[in-house]
Amino acid sequence: MYRSIIRSIFNQNLILKRFSSTTNDFIHVKIIDRDGKLINSKAKIGSNMLDVVLDNKLDIDGFGACEGTLACSTCHVIVDSENYKTLPEPVEEENDMLDLAYGLTPTSRLACQIVVEPRMKDWVFVVPKDVNDQRLGVTRFLKVAQAQTSNGTCVLKIFQIVDQSLPYDQYKAQIQELFFLEEIYSTLHDKESSPSPLKNCLPFQIVTKNDRSIILARPYIKDNLFYRLQTRPYLTRIEKKWIAYQLLIALKHIHSVNIAHGDLKIENILLTSYNWILLSDFANFKPTFFAYEDPAEYYYYFNASQRNVCYLAPERFYDQSRIRNDINNDTFSTSFGKLGTSSMDIFSLGCILAELFTEQPLFTLTQMLDYRNNTYDPMPIINKIADVDIRAMVANMIDRDPLKRQTAEQYLDEQIGKAFPSCFYTFLLPYVQKILKEFSTDFVIYKLHRDFSYIINSLLIENNNHSNENSMEIDEEKKQESSQCLLILLSLALSCMRKLNHLHSRLLALELLRLMIPLVDDQIILDRILPYVHAMLSDDFHRVRADAIRTVVFAISSVKNINQENADLFSEYLFPTLSSPHFPDDCYVRSNLAKYLSVLAEHSLRFLEKTYLIEERNHIINNDLFKNYEDELKGVHTWMQGKFGDLIHGENDDPNGQLAETLCRSDLIRLCTFFGKRKTIEVICGHLTTLLSQPNWRLRAALFDSLVTVASYIGLESELFILPLLNQGLLDEEEFVVYRVLKALACFVRLSLLKRKTVYEFLRQVAPLVCHPNLWLRLSVIEFINSICEKSHLADIHGFVIPVIERFFKFPIVQVGNPEILYNALIEPLSRELFEYVQKIQPNENLFRHFTDRSNIRQMTGSGLKPAYIQPTDAVVHEAFAKLTELGMKEFDEDKILALKFFVKQTSQYRLNISASTESTTRPGTVNIKVSPVQRLDSNLNINRNSSENFSARNINNESSDWSEMFGGVTMQISNQVENLPSNLTVSSNDKTTNENNDENMLVDTAQYQLPSTENITQHRAVLIRDPASKITRTGLRLQCLTEKHNLLLKHDAINREDCQREKLLKHSVPTNVYEIADPKFWTPQGTLLGHIHLHSGKITRLTSSLVSPSTNHTQLFATGDVKGAIRLWDINQFQKTLIFRPTRAIRAI
Repeated sequence: MYRSIIRSIFNQNLILKRFSSTTNDFIHVKIIDRDGKLINSKAKIGSNMLDVVLDNKLDIDGFGACEGTLACSTCHVIVDSENYKTLPEPVEEENDMLDLAYGLTPTSRLACQIVVEPRMKDWVFVVPKDVNDQRLGVTRFLKVAQAQTSNGTCVLKIFQIVDQSLPYDQYKAQIQELFFLEEIYSTLHDKESSPSPLKNCLPFQIVTKNDRSIILARPYIKDNLFYRLQTRPYLTRIEKKWIAYQLLIALKHIHSVNIAHGDLKIENILLTSYNWILLSDFANFKPTFFAYEDPAEYYYYFNASQRNVCYLAPERFYDQSRIRNDINNDTFSTSFGKLGTSSMDIFSLGCILAELFTEQPLFTLTQMLDYRNNTYDPMPIINKIADVDIRAMVANMIDRDPLKRQTAEQYLDEQIGKAFPSCFYTFLLPYVQKILKEFSTDFVIYKLHRDFSYIINSLLIENNNHSNENSMEIDEEKKQESSQCLLILLSLALSCMRKLNHLHSRLLALELLRLMIPLVDDQIILDRILPYVHAMLSDDFHRVRADAIRTVVFAISSVKNINQENADLFSEYLFPTLSSPHFPDDCYVRSNLAKYLSVLAEHSLRFLEKTYLIEERNHIINNDLFKNYEDELKGVHTWMQGKFGDLIHGENDDPNGQLAETLCRSDLIRLCTFFGKRKTIEVICGHLTTLLSQPNWRLRAALFDSLVTVASYIGLESELFILPLLNQGLLDEEEFVVYRVLKALACFVRLSLLKRKTVYEFLRQVAPLVCHPNLWLRLSVIEFINSICEKSHLADIHGFVIPVIERFFKFPIVQVGNPEILYNALIEPLSRELFEYVQKIQPNENLFRHFTDRSNIRQMTGSGLKPAYIQPTDAVVHEAFAKLTELGMKEFDEDKILALKFFVKQTSQYRLNISASTESTTRPGTVNIKVSPVQRLDSNLNINRNSSENFSARNINNESSDWSEMFGGVTMQISNQVENLPSNLTVSSNDKTTNENNDENMLVDTAQYQLPSTENITQHRAVLIRDPASKITRTGLRLQCLTEKHNLLLKHDAINREDCQREKLLKHSVPTNVYEIADPKFWTPQGTLLGHIHLHSGKITRLTSSLVSPSTNHTQLFATGDVKGAIRLWDINQFQKTLIFRPTRAIRAI
């Protein structure tokens, strides 16, 4: 694209040369662009060189951009000197345009005035490297333009001799001398190289001088003080003081080398992005004195801004009644070229400071003339300055008597510790000057970060030493002012952030902002820091983007005072960026977003509420106000709900669940408070329940950490939500997950979030884990027991706690609530080798049955007698038992293995279920319809202790998978003492039917069956005798019960293994024509989320349902199928009763 070139510096009536040609012949010409690249172009004969550029669509900066309007001064090209002589002589108008061109050479011509001829074949046209870019202003005296050079952007001031008929020749030497700024430039330039550099001056240099024009140039600075005062964020009081201090420093330096500015006004004070001031436009070529009665000369030279503001000292205006020659004997030698005195600059500086602190001009030209005549008083405006010291200094600066005005150096010495903080003198100015000497963006950030402690100490200590040398206490007002001085360095850091080159520098910049945020005002955070940090959310480096999220959250959290201007900070500023499709979706970045999502939610609600409270105070309460609030709140909830779901499920790019884990470990209580109880259950709980089936064990462990937070907010209603998760978590294959479940249980007990009955059921379930080889699990069980004792009455402890746990201790204990005593009284745990080997045996049911028989034999064997054990007939069991013995298993270890039987079995089965639900299809056509019900650990097994206790039917545990398949999965605690059932145990079908109707979630409720007392079973023990033929003779009532029980198990195992479950499904099913669908107009779907189905490893392609009775007493089923051939059968009633969804049947294609 072409660079936009300045237009309308002068509107000259220059005719565009374009000759019609009867031929369509073309020649080739060569153009060298400003980068030195050679471009071969086709030129039509008869056209001009501007047409050549446009027709060929050449991308040449500064060439042809006027497109034939002839209103610019930059469409000139440089030709060879020999070719230049063959071109027609330029007309006067073309010379006038060339005089304004930057980079002009003796062989330059306007491109639009060069007509292509056949003789120009293979001519070379050179585009100048330096071109005008745009116009900055036009006055009758000077034309101002912006130009692009090889050294960067610069400002040009062009003085043109328009009327050649005037006798300028006699004044030619004087005119060129006036614009010859070499003296000022060399003086200031030499001073810059000295130990005390003049860093606050930016003089002009003459770059072009000929008979028609003089062009001055200086580096381009975007803003001056006038525009900065009108730009947000507005300057603070300390920044204005910093600018005033720099102005005095600059005047002190230039006056020390006998240079005065001559035209000091707010437009001539240039300001960088880090508030460093530069004095520019020294007015040595403007007159010093003016006639009081005729302001025309003043307007010609000094009213470039058209603001009609006059900041010239009153002594510069003289009475015309006096003889002019008495003052200016020679206009050019006396009035022109003289910069005036330092007192004149001091007066102008006083006017500038008054406008700086009051934001209104102090004098117009009329008011200045009246002030000269003592008919106008500017004190009402000066009194608006809040700072007393600044007010007094300005009043002295604008005194009509020049002799009463002090010098800049005197003002600086007088105002130390008063108008200007002492840290300006001792620390800030030397420190900033040192940084600017080696200025680079990365260096500035590095130095500020490295010196931050030194900076804070310097700002506070220096001010304290000056304010009160005899006291170590820091005056609070001065301390606050010193803290505000940090804003000056903050501006320096922010100005460098968008131009940092290295990753480390950007991270240091964000860390530096986090260090500064607690020390600055809230409005500074919102107006200055936050926009720069927000821009870094789109940085190329993902580490920077992640750290920017952290900094944004920290900045928002530090804001305490909120106004109405910040009402849309989240909804229209932050949220659109974080949810934009262009926002980088790197997992690391989104992990940081998940970490701080709850904090964003909390503060978005805080901002919304406070802004509407302010509006409510300022306006009459009406319905529209509350309606708008509800709409805004709904929008914020919708965004948070969607983002929470996206993060917790990873959006298909987080297979390990890192985002969900981070979200679970974040401060979820803030998110719960944000959503409220109802949406917490719907949104947070609904998503958390899906995480238990994730393969990442760290995620599952984090889930139970977050359960405590969520449940503590919901209250007792959370029991329905957390119980299924806790039951399944206790059977997790990863021991650390079980440990976190036990820790969560202890927290739930302390928070009284579980019913007493539920707590005691969990106690019976987890008590056997004190035999586990994992020390963490044993300690967590003790912590759980201790939490129960803290919340239970002494009678409950002895009635419900001690009977459950006493069998796992070496000796009776009294102080159950003391965890140290509990730990010291524990029996020795099972060794890790034995535990892992038992877990590896598949199937291990026969081994457990063998251990049970051996345990029963030991119980029947009298004291002092050696038990007569039965040798296993199963070769696998015999080999496993031999291996366990080899690993060091003792008789008491067998009881520990039996205590952990269901934990071992269910964790093994859990592994199989997880692998079955996630493995890919390998052998189509084979299905698996086996269902393993959830069982619990056995806490009622006798370990090295003989007890005769009465047990109710609700203390029965499932003995084996055969038993569970015969009667269905149970969810209540069942004692393993079922092994001691007598032979007369019978179960009636009527009782069974009654139970099925009462509990729709359980296939069989064994709590309805009463077992006979086992009080006297241990009284009938007999010695087992092993004969030579390996035939075992069993005597006594106990042997008879065991035999009959075993036969009963075998019978039911052979007959009802699968028929029982199939019969249950057939019994509850009804024909599809029983249920009539109601008229749709009376009911519409509500779209309520019941749960997520994650057990399919492939995409779900089919969904079908069985139309059954709507009554809750009947089973309602639906099935899902995926592309891999797997089928899952689901019970709708489970979705209504529990938040852990598992299929009733799993048919897997293998």
